Order: sequence, then structure tokens, then C-alpha cells
Amino acid sequence: MTQRGAPDVEVALATGDLVTLSAGFARAFGRVEAYRASLREKDSEEDPIGDARPLAGQKAFESIGKLLEGDPLAREGARRAVAALTLFRIGAPLERALFLALGKERELTFPTGTMSSFSASVAALACEHEPRARLAHLDLMLAAASDVAAPQRELSMVRREICARLAVAHPLAYAAESSVLELRTAAETLLSRTTRLWEDVVARQKKLAGDPSWSPLSGVNLARVDSAVEGWPARVSREWLTDVVPALRDRAIVPARAQRLVGAASFSRVLYAYGVELRRRSAPRSLPFYVAQDPWPRAAYKLGYMLAALPCAVAFQRRSLGLSPGVAQDQSRELTVGALVSVRWLSARVLLGLADQSSERFTELTLAVFGAPFPERLGGAWPTARLSDGARLLGMLDAQTWSTEMVRRFDDDWFANPRAGKDIQNQITGPMRTLEDPSAPPQPSITQRVGELARALEAPFG
Repeated sequence: MTQRGAPDVEVALATGDLVTLSAGFARAFGRVEAYRASLREKDSEEDPIGDARPLAGQKAFESIGKLLEGDPLAREGARRAVAALTLFRIGAPLERALFLALGKERELTFPTGTMSSFSASVAALACEHEPRARLAHLDLMLAAASDVAAPQRELSMVRREICARLAVAHPLAYAAESSVLELRTAAETLLSRTTRLWEDVVARQKKLAGDPSWSPLSGVNLARVDSAVEGWPARVSREWLTDVVPALRDRAIVPARAQRLVGAASFSRVLYAYGVELRRRSAPRSLPFYVAQDPWPRAAYKLGYMLAALPCAVAFQRRSLGLSPGVAQDQSRELTVGALVSVRWLSARVLLGLADQSSERFTELTLAVFGAPFPERLGGAWPTARLSDGARLLGMLDAQTWSTEMVRRFDDDWFANPRAGKDIQNQITGPMRTLEDPSAPPQPSITQRVGELARALEAPFG
């Protein structure tokens, strides 16, 4: 990739040309996103940072901190942008190696002659219905696990070293603007607080099936929510989003990366992607890129999770899907079970990301989340490391607080209230990050916020 224009960014750092710096950041992040998307299709050795390389490194991190010292919001936003580009630039060869390992095709044992990859087989565990095919995909993951785990472990180590060099927190904690202690407390408390509910769900499912046996794939099945079949469209469209969330009628957009529709939980994922994309698009373009956007946008995850939770609400099932009270109650419970698995899995991902992903810890957490452990050989290979997991977890807790407030102010069908829609739009059209208001009332503790989410998950079951 050409380096033409690189001196412009270096000069901008030296002279304080914020317009050029903002354009440089926007260009760099656009290229990184395009590069990562291209790796899903084909291998590439090109340099995606290109002429913005001066914005990635310890020198840039320190320089931009001094340049914006008088503007705390812009300073931290720019430092986070530099940190993200630095993490990518240094980790890019390992990211590429990980993508290649995840995408390497192997032959499945069933159906014979069929090829798959580690990443495709992970998706198949959630989407495939044929039991023998799912087991074949799991076998393929086990065969490829060591090839995936090696670059993933090295990438995690490199990321921790980079953050230490920049004198910031653990990568997951830094991305979440939190601490290791807070993230660990949130994840462990969520798992602990919802364990009894999860055990009751598993016991009920075994009783309904008349079969005491249980495998981790049984837990994956629950996350899919195949049983809630009423009221859903064959495909997602702008018109459907307008119909089910009329409060945001003027802002409806079909997410760019629409999910494959498998089970009712797919629609929660679509609503999540819609919320994230809507929040990102709503940030003012008049602001510098590093203020308007964020590499790990907790505010976007917050809106995404608030919309994703709507299908769990009886009011949504009745008003948006037009179901009878009894069917609405049933589907609300079933979708809440799917949400429960997802919440617990995200908590487990955070705990694995904060630690070294040992086989013992992997076994312990997959047992807790799915009701039976996945083979320990998958530890370190799956789940794929994701720097945003901590921000997503805290964004989920933010979303529950916001949802509770929306119900209090606009009733349980707030998603159909134009006043609620205007209120949301007023909140999502500012910078992606904001400074804490010292005059604001104290925020609930992390354990209180976890308790609020746990109570919401328990509510449909009485």
C-alpha cells in the first residue's frame, strides 16, 4: 500500500493540525475495517494502515496526549484511537495468521466429502440441526484447535505487552474504560447471580424431553430458541424494523451484516446489530473522528442490547408481533432463556479473556454456561479473542438500566412511543464517549447493576 501522504499526518501531530489528524484517523480505521473484511474472503499481506502509520505507536500516543491536554474528552478519545491502531499494527501478522488458521478448510466426517473450516464449524454448531453433522463440526474444531490456539495465545500476549508499554490497563479493561477488578466482578457476579435460574431451566428442559442426558450442544440449542416460531418474518427488511420499533421509524436501517435467520434469537441479533449501527451513524460528522467514534463503542453496544432485549418482552410480542397473551408469555420465556445463555456466555468470554484461557478454566466455564463442558482441547482456540468483550458486557448492563428507565417513563411499550423515540435520538446524536458529570447523582455499583439485569432475566418465570 502506498505511503503517499504520510508526512501530512506527522506534520499534523507536530503542528497541532486537528483537521488533518481527524481525517487521518478516519482513513486508517476505514482501511483496517476493510482489511479485516477482506481477510474473510482471501489472504492479504498488504499494509492496511498505510499513510496513517505515524498515528500508531507509543510516540504518537504520547504526542497526541500532550497536544490535546486541555481537552480531556478529545485527548482520551484520540489516545484510544492511537492505542487501537497500535494494537492492530503490531498484532497484524498474528491476526492474519489467526484468520488463516480459522479459515483453513478440512474435510468433515459427515456428510462425507464436505469441507468446512474452524470458523464455519463454530457457526454450524449454532445453526445446524442434524445431530451427526453438528458432531462432525465439533470433531473438525477439535482437529484444528491447536493450529488456532497458537496464534491466538500469542496475539493475546502481544496485546497485553503493548498495553503495558502504553501504561494502560489490560486490553479488555482498557477497551471498556474499566478495570480488571470491575470486569471480573461483573462477569463472576452475573454467572453466580443467574446460576439458580440456569439450573432450573436445564432441569425443566430435561423433564420436558423425558431424557436426563445433557451435552454442551443442548445448551447451544437453547440459545437458538427454535420453539418461538410465531409472528416472525421470512426475512428482515426496513419495513419490518419500522413496524416492530415504530418509535425509531425515521431511523430504521437494515444492518449491513445481517445475520442468517436461524431460530427466534436471530431477530434479537438483528435488533442488536441495528442498534449498534444506528448509534455509530448518529454521531455528528462535525466532530473530530476520535470524538464522534470509538474503537470499542460501549455507547453503541448499549443501544444494541436495549433493542436486542425487546423480543423478550411480552409487550413486544403482543404489540409488535400481534400474538395472543398466552403465546406472547410463552415466547417471552423462551427468548429469555436464549438471552440467559448469551449473557452467561459473554460473562465467560470476559473471564477467559482476562486470564490465560487454561484448559481447566475453559472446562469450568463451559460447564457453567452450557450445562456440560466442551472438550478441554478447545481451550485457547475457542472463543476467538475479542477486545470488545468487556465493553460489550458493561454496555449490556448500561442497556438494562436504560431499558428500565424507558419503561418507567414511557410504559412497557415504549418502543412504539414517538416521544420515546425522540428521547433516544436526543441521547445518541452526541459524541460516542462522554465525561463523567461530577454533579450527577452517584451511579449504582456494579453488583447492583448486575442484580438489575438478573432480576429482568428472572421476571418471566415468576
